[in-house]
Amino acid sequence: PPIDVRAVALDGDLAYIAGECLTGCPDRLWIYDLTDVLAPQLLGSVATTGLPSDIAVDGDVVYVADSDAGLSIIDATDPAAPTVLAEIGGAGGQEAAVLGCVVLLLSANALQAIDVTVPGAPVLLDSVVGGGTGMAVSAGFAYTIPEFGIVDVSNPSDLQVVPESWDGEFLPADAGQARIHEATLYVTASHPYEGTEFQYYNTLSTYSLVGGTDPVLLDRIQRTGDDPVQPRFCLADDVLYRAWDTRVIDVAQPSRLTDTVG
Repeated sequence: PPIDVRAVALDGDLAYIAGECLTGCPDRLWIYDLTDVLAPQLLGSVATTGLPSDIAVDGDVVYVADSDAGLSIIDATDPAAPTVLAEIGGAGGQEAAVLGCVVLLLSANALQAIDVTVPGAPVLLDSVVGGGTGMAVSAGFAYTIPEFGIVDVSNPSDLQVVPESWDGEFLPADAGQARIHEATLYVTASHPYEGTEFQYYNTLSTYSLVGGTDPVLLDRIQRTGDDPVQPRFCLADDVLYRAWDTRVIDVAQPSRLTDTVG
């Protein structure tokens, strides 16, 4: 079916695609066989309560950050017949990250740690106020965007907000995404111009995480626009692909970003 794709996760020859069915069907997660990448085959699909925005796959279990449903946990042991095992976490699920037997769920207003030792019976371990739309996790710390929060997640039963010590200019943003690669934090964000309602600019920033809780700004590029965007992107080798304007950024040197298009 035609899908407004919100998130994609790859695991071996399987692709998990989450989004909204544009023909009105209730399904929210689709599983495809990519054995022949030129002819992907739909294996199965399942409906969830909310509107997905992120996917994390761990073995045969799929964790979906599912907006109003919080976290939807799906058994994909049989890709042809995935089933919802449980929902937990409350409204606003934006991103999910798996850390062993724990899933970190970022919502609009909080970061939650959920024990998924038994996927069908998840248990909330702890939560801290301060959410966002994007999250990256490394070395026991979660970095949340667009509020630029840092949370110590080394003990999921006792999450601790870390006083930020960010080097560089941080600007109010409506939405953002974060990813980490080789001790570098990549952040995209959509910012409203101060004093205006309909003018936005979108940024890509890189930060060194050598200091852990003291990220250091390396470089930033920006582009203006008339509308806010969902600043999604993906990293592959030394290239960053921005979804909102199909731009390709050379990130071989994180301190010298190169916009390779126009």
